[in-house]
Amino acid sequence: MEQWHITWSEEGRPTLFVSEADKRMAVRVLARVAGQTAVLFCAVDDHLHVVTGGSREQAGRLGSAIGQALNYRLSHHLAPARFWEVNGRFHLKTLIRYVLDQTSHHKLQGVEHPALWTGSNFQDLIGARCLPGLDVALLQQHLPRLRSEEVFFAVGLQEFGPASDDALSECGLGALVKAGAAALAAPPDLPGRRLICVQARAAVAQLAHRIGYQSLQLADALQVTRRSAQRMRQFPVPPQLVKAIRMQVALRLACKGANFTSLKAGSGPQLER
Repeated sequence: MEQWHITWSEEGRPTLFVSEADKRMAVRVLARVAGQTAVLFCAVDDHLHVVTGGSREQAGRLGSAIGQALNYRLSHHLAPARFWEVNGRFHLKTLIRYVLDQTSHHKLQGVEHPALWTGSNFQDLIGARCLPGLDVALLQQHLPRLRSEEVFFAVGLQEFGPASDDALSECGLGALVKAGAAALAAPPDLPGRRLICVQARAAVAQLAHRIGYQSLQLADALQVTRRSAQRMRQFPVPPQLVKAIRMQVALRLACKGANFTSLKAGSGPQLER
């Protein structure tokens, strides 16, 4: 199957994704509009990358759809998309690091670690986020020989698994709430009755109960009543969301104190041609 690398910016390169809320909005839109074809993406500060499978005509339609969906929400409108054909498997592999590590490539300031940049789909690829509509198996389908460790290494990390109950306890309830929000790219304080907020609150409630937190503590952390906190323990939660929250906690532990520098060509796992 053909693959295409699509980019968007705007004349003068104004900052498009200013806040954490902007980046979370962008990835939710990308999952909804491009989730069944996109293998890589990253919303940077002033531009956007998407790598997608399909013909040039299909890529063109996708580029228009993404532009329209984001223009509806952004204060600055995106310029028409630009397209580059991906020339084979090795080219696609090189794009993994290029797209996922845009924060280092452009030397963005104030970024604790590229793996924590909400705008890329790194967190989706490792199971630390589960955006509705996004098929995270597509990259593996395009690159059947890709090893999971290569995805981690693209942002300078060693491969890790979900956090244990002990690790959840040590991180604290506030950090668990943040991890729940990040796992669905929801607003950090999980307000209101939007489904992603309801699901995230319920998943946090169930994990918190498992590791020993009381309903009053949970109610205070989630800004809900004690009765609501108790009811959340019965709300159906997808298993992949629970795993994603554990992976979010593990991700932050892995990044904490990590001394990341842009990786030199040839270091780490080697890409098969």
